[in-house]
Amino acid sequence: MHDPLDFTEPTPGDPYESPTAAPRLRLSRIVLGVCGFAVLLVAFGMWNPGHLVAVHTYLSRPCELVFFLIPALGFVYFLRRDGDQEGIAGFRMILGLSGGLLLVLICFLRTPGPTTVAVSPDGRFEVVLWLDSEGRNGDLVVRSRDGLLSREATAPLGCVPRGSEVRFTDATTVTGAGLERPATFDPDTLEPTAPTDWCSR
Repeated sequence: MHDPLDFTEPTPGDPYESPTAAPRLRLSRIVLGVCGFAVLLVAFGMWNPGHLVAVHTYLSRPCELVFFLIPALGFVYFLRRDGDQEGIAGFRMILGLSGGLLLVLICFLRTPGPTTVAVSPDGRFEVVLWLDSEGRNGDLVVRSRDGLLSREATAPLGCVPRGSEVRFTDATTVTGAGLERPATFDPDTLEPTAPTDWCSR
């Protein structure tokens, strides 16, 4: 059986007549299947009906998905060209383009994640600070502390300047120097029951 990546034999004019055509087509279908599965995972991560922190953190990644799909689809093109010079040149160009765009994303576009600023006395909840685009103010959002099943509220408790001291006064009440008044939340839904003003995330 021929290795689908073996270029020791001359490539015929029609790539689909080469000895490696069948395994290359099979491999390209597998890559396309992985791409489709990745799209579904990211779509689920962006929907995130349970508001799970892990799903939001690891699956809600549309920008990263694009930079996975570009070289993956380039590899499919490369496989279906069956190693001819046009396929090799196209694959190299796609890798260079996706690598450059990924570097731009990492250096300039990726916003930092939230930081934990307070933990409830019983250890069941925490408050995280989501900074705005300028990095000076941020929303305080409640999260549960259940490992991979941790959830996050959909609305913030309030907005405070970066570096503000925030603390729990009891299991469901949060106060701090930057808050106009203490804010409370429902321990079952994590949603605010008495929020203060908030910034826009």
